[in-house]
Parts: sequence; structure tokens; C-alpha cells
Amino acid sequence: PHPDAAKADFDRAGNTGGLGVFSQESSVKASVICPPAAPEAPPDAAPTELSLADEQALRDAGKWEDLVAALIARVERTEDPAARVEILQSVAHIYEVALEEPEKAFAALQVAFEHDPANDKTAVDLERLAGLTSAWNELLSSYGRIMESLTEPDTKKTLWVKMGTWYAEKLSHADYAVASFQQALTLDAAHIPA
Repeated sequence: PHPDAAKADFDRAGNTGGLGVFSQESSVKASVICPPAAPEAPPDAAPTELSLADEQALRDAGKWEDLVAALIARVERTEDPAARVEILQSVAHIYEVALEEPEKAFAALQVAFEHDPANDKTAVDLERLAGLTSAWNELLSSYGRIMESLTEPDTKKTLWVKMGTWYAEKLSHADYAVASFQQALTLDAAHIPA
């Protein structure tokens, strides 16, 4: 995934304050959301990592922005894609439920989706938030970016069918829907869901 494209989606979602940027780690080639900065530490202070107990204390105190910052810091240090997705799903949940910012929740899930396009929870939540925020075009853009790098035929087929359905039902773009369904058919004509 290209970090500039993910950053553009996050910026469109309304992240205009703080340090709303994306960063890229060369070891995992992944984009992550960087929320507004936590209070600055002295310049000579060593970087600290919050423990799980500290994160729970932030939850208990309702310090959601600080918790999001801590979780994002954990994503940046985590190399396992499945663990990154799980953390980003937590970030999305906090944005949606605690901070009532579904657009930022959607942006966090877009990044999670780019880490694992076959994750059912991410896909379901992305679709739900696209409906809630009317972000069908952004969702389709995310899917389109992922399609370029996917090699697994079953995942590609599933995503093409979803895209075709959304083009037809959510955006009334029959021509794009047909093209998406045709792409799915080229992958496996015998097993396309009705």
C-alpha cells in the first residue's frame, strides 16, 4: 500500500489537527495513523513504551486520545501483520465509540484492511462504517488499491464481487458493477456467489 494514498484517505476523513500524518516502516511497508501528539517529553528522555496496565489506566480514566497515541505507537513497533490489524481494530473502536469520530474509525480500518484484506471483522466494520459515513467511494478506492497487490485468487474474487455489489447497490454505477463482476468471473466462473 502506498502511504500517500492512505494518508489522503485519513485526511479526507477529517484528521486536520495535530500531527495527522502517516509514516512508513521499511521493514513491514505499512502505513499507520499518527494521532495528535501526546505531551512532549524532555529532549534527553528515552522513549517509553506504555505497559498494558498503563493502557488500561488510560481506558479507565477516559483518556482516549492518549490511548490512541499509545496504541498507534504499539502498531509502529509491531511486525506481525495480524497483531497490527488487531491493534488498529481497537483504535477504530475507540474512535467510533469513545470519541464518536466514525470517519477516523473508518480511516484506521482502511489501514488495517491494507495489512490483511481477508480479515472478516475488518471488512464487515469497514462496510458498516462506509454506510454510516457515506464513504463508499473511499471504500472502493481502498479495495482498488489492494487489488493491485493481491495474488490470492479467492480473496481477489471475493473482493471483486463485493465491489460490484457496492457499485450497483450503493452508488448506482451499473457499468462499474458489471466490470467488477466480470473481473470476478475471470478468476473463477464456477464459484461466483449469486
